[in-house]
Amino acid sequence: MFGGVQATGAAVGPILGGFLTSFLTWRVGFGMHVVIMTGAVILGLRIREVRRDETVKLDIVGTILSAVGLALVVLGVLLAGRYGFFEARRPLVIGDTEIDLFGLSPTPFLIMLGLFVLVGLVHWQRRLQHTGRSPLLRVHILRNTGFMTGAGTDAFRQLALAGLLFVVPVYAQQALGFSAIESGLAILPFSAAVFVLSMTTSNLAERIAPKWLILGGLGLFWLGIVVLRGVIDFDMKVTDFILPMLIMGVGVGLFVAQIVNLTISQVDDDERNEGAGTHNTFRELGGALGTAVIGAVFLTTVFAGITDSILQSDGIDAPQAERAQLATALEDDLSKVSPEDGEAWFADLPEDVAVDVIGTVGAAQVDSMKAALAWTAWFVILGVLVATFIPGRRRRDEPAPRGPKPALK
Repeated sequence: MFGGVQATGAAVGPILGGFLTSFLTWRVGFGMHVVIMTGAVILGLRIREVRRDETVKLDIVGTILSAVGLALVVLGVLLAGRYGFFEARRPLVIGDTEIDLFGLSPTPFLIMLGLFVLVGLVHWQRRLQHTGRSPLLRVHILRNTGFMTGAGTDAFRQLALAGLLFVVPVYAQQALGFSAIESGLAILPFSAAVFVLSMTTSNLAERIAPKWLILGGLGLFWLGIVVLRGVIDFDMKVTDFILPMLIMGVGVGLFVAQIVNLTISQVDDDERNEGAGTHNTFRELGGALGTAVIGAVFLTTVFAGITDSILQSDGIDAPQAERAQLATALEDDLSKVSPEDGEAWFADLPEDVAVDVIGTVGAAQVDSMKAALAWTAWFVILGVLVATFIPGRRRRDEPAPRGPKPALK
């Protein structure tokens, strides 16, 4: 139920936000968060408190190291969309100072720095544990193969899902001209399938090993992405999204109905809190990275496609480095143009030129969406590879070890 509610909430968000944006104003969408979080706080007050262990103290240093390390990794990936994943697409300027990074993007530096901090976190946790103090995380959990493969699989699933739920509404509104509510309706089959399947298939684990349900769910998720990529076009309708989104929703629904139980069951009872926290961290990290990576692929490919199309139409064979610079310059220039000025410029174009512009931009948007979906599909495949190492069933479902029966007293 936990996995189902979480996945359904993530899918329903665009629909509800689209409704509010279309019929009221986008400001109401942000105001809605205040109402929702107020409700969350009220419900949180009703959570039954567990018995506290007064001997356990909060690991302040570990908390800071974990937050800083993960923040640096996510920030590095987020900046990849603007500065590139490795080679710099544009100079890094902080204030009025341009910082020379030897021609490289800040992304690899930030990710490497974040990984160094996280390695320091692990060493700090080991030190606390060896000295008998309370660590934020007992690091031997990270050596639990069953647990780590489950958490890693969920991270890849969330990475792909977050990227998908980012690019589909953007493509629907920017390329297809959907309203916000139409974009939400395009995702509705996914949301409905996730809700129904996640809430009704948890008992399937009594007849089918959870591992195979997880693998089957990932397979359907991948199939839905492939089907969606096959129907992507510049004149799609809302109905064209029904089948692929439904297939993906069935796959994710099967997946989330099993992954939490199977993963958390791999740790001992006294490690459930740490296991749940670590699992959630993996999932949220996957979601943040998915939005950043898939979003960067989608946006950068659009401008690269427009640039290549213009150069080809003019018969110009420019080197890759120069094409990349032109695409970056185009992105920078368009970011300074307001929607009103853009519409006025387009309205003044001769009809034949306007048709060419629509065709060029439309083809680039289709190609960029297909590229983003291809990356999404590869991330799902990585999740499948990791999932093959997941234990076949929950630990408490395993048969008891055979041996002599204890003597009766």
